[in-house]
Amino acid sequence: MTEAQRELLLADGHPLFDRTFRFNLSHRFPGIDRVARRLLSKYSILTPYVPGQAAQSVACPRLRCEVLPVGDAAPQGYETTKVTSYSVYRHAAGMGRLTFRNGRPTTPGVEVLCEGTVRFGMQWTLPVAHDYRPEEAPFDYFSRTGQFPIALSDVPGAHIPDIAEWFSEYLALREVEKWAGKAFGRRAAGYATPSQPRNTHGA
Repeated sequence: MTEAQRELLLADGHPLFDRTFRFNLSHRFPGIDRVARRLLSKYSILTPYVPGQAAQSVACPRLRCEVLPVGDAAPQGYETTKVTSYSVYRHAAGMGRLTFRNGRPTTPGVEVLCEGTVRFGMQWTLPVAHDYRPEEAPFDYFSRTGQFPIALSDVPGAHIPDIAEWFSEYLALREVEKWAGKAFGRRAAGYATPSQPRNTHGA
């Protein structure tokens, strides 16, 4: 690849040259996979995180769990906060693609058994200007002083927004696991009737 070709790819933010993107592909957050596999093996609840081969090892997973990013909460000081929704619904043969609004299923006729949202925040930036206050937008400060007032952490595997998003997804799955434990106990989810059909309390 010539220098001009490299510059063209980097100018467009090509993910193959993004060290954080490449690190994340090889090093997934392990807690998500562990909880997803427990949900499948104990309660027959299938999530998007379990590979197809592993999912086929459990007969007829009749419950599906969706975990979707809702967005970022309003920044507080130097923190970044990720919001994730979760929902468990009863899957039926021939069910088409579901529709969602703000992370919640909206397809008519879908029986939602459990739903909610979680948020997780971490400090992302560090102040590097003694007179900077987080109430002011960093770019406004830059326009006023000519200096950028905060420093961002961008080390592969330690990109704070990514970590906050992973923890948010992990906590969403843990909420589903807590609900399943109360609703089904040790019974197989595909043949059990939940004692509490819907949980709308956000964590």
